Amino acid sequence: MTEATSLRSRLRRLALLLSVGGWLLLPLPMRTLAQGEVALAHEYTYGQSARFTATLPPGLAITEARFFLRVPRPGLADTEIIVPALGEGQAVVERDLRLKPFPPFAELTYWWTFTDADGNPHQTESVSFLYEDNRFVWQELHEGPFTVRWVAGTPEQMVEALDVAREATQKITAQLRIADPGDILFYIYPSTADLQAALRLTGNEWLAGMTLPEVGVVLLAIPPTEGASAQLQADLPHELTHQLLYRQLGDAGYAALPIWLSEGLASVFEQGADANRMATLQQAQEEGRLLPLADLCEPFYALDTERLRLAYAQSYSAVSYLQGVYGWSGIHALVQAYADGRECSAGMQHALGIGLPTFERQWRAWLAQGGRTTTDGAQRWVAMRLAVRDLAPWLVLAGVLMLPGVLACFHRRGSRPALPG
Repeated sequence: MTEATSLRSRLRRLALLLSVGGWLLLPLPMRTLAQGEVALAHEYTYGQSARFTATLPPGLAITEARFFLRVPRPGLADTEIIVPALGEGQAVVERDLRLKPFPPFAELTYWWTFTDADGNPHQTESVSFLYEDNRFVWQELHEGPFTVRWVAGTPEQMVEALDVAREATQKITAQLRIADPGDILFYIYPSTADLQAALRLTGNEWLAGMTLPEVGVVLLAIPPTEGASAQLQADLPHELTHQLLYRQLGDAGYAALPIWLSEGLASVFEQGADANRMATLQQAQEEGRLLPLADLCEPFYALDTERLRLAYAQSYSAVSYLQGVYGWSGIHALVQAYADGRECSAGMQHALGIGLPTFERQWRAWLAQGGRTTTDGAQRWVAMRLAVRDLAPWLVLAGVLMLPGVLACFHRRGSRPALPG
């Protein structure tokens, strides 16, 4: 054997050893454990505690376990990783939902991974479940993309709820040009107190209705009383509007909408007139207590009860005026301008060619005329009259401050000596 042949042979053996060694250094493929091999279970008490268990098959020696929990959040899904203590043939994860609540009515997904005594990785199949309020026994009615779940009330009332949802969806999607409304789940609580308690247990609280757009759920509080039908026709389309706007615009686009616009649209799509809303608006208009629309671009959380009612009434009225003057095409352009990230006044300037202050003056003039369309000249006169009324206290103050100077000026002119003839 020549020296060159011997060298080539040694190089081949070295390459073979390196390739085998490199293969040994590669991570071992993870084996998926079927449900029959590892028994997975979960249980929870809504707003209190949750427990997840994985029971291992006999003979499987485990050195490490990891628990993965995917929790939906607005715009994304967080995956939590927990390393639990190992018991005899079982791994357990417990969670105090009073300290770390789950999002209400969200679909949660979990799975486990294990490492055995030989260092081999294993993973279970994933399990998903709906974290709904299990303090109640829910009844269910389903039709097309809508599912209604309720505690108290008759099936006939729930059929009405499905009818209202279908009619409202047709109207909202047509006017706002929403292509695919998707599936929507409605939970109807028997009282506002029950709904607020459910939200409070998950770190939230609101009024008689709430939309959880990121999970496709609408929560309503409608007692099974004589006025249930009227409340259903108002509250369900209102919350449904928020849900459909979110579906159309996404998390960032929906969050960019001024609150007066989103709440105003939701109020406009309600079925039936709200006499209390109009009375609140009229009284505030007569007493000069209307809130600036610029203040209503932000969430209403900081408002007290009286101003909160007024904020909703103004939002409804402003959107009604907007629709009457600029049409649904104007509203669609405005929604898109805001969804693109423009701030409150700039979005209106881009979509309608006027700033928010100008729009507010026009709306107030319209409101002063009892919501009637007027000529441009009449509208300018009303706007001027309202401006004078709003500025009257400041004009009086300016006059009082200027009065001494004016009197002094006249005094100097009156005491000026006569010129010689």
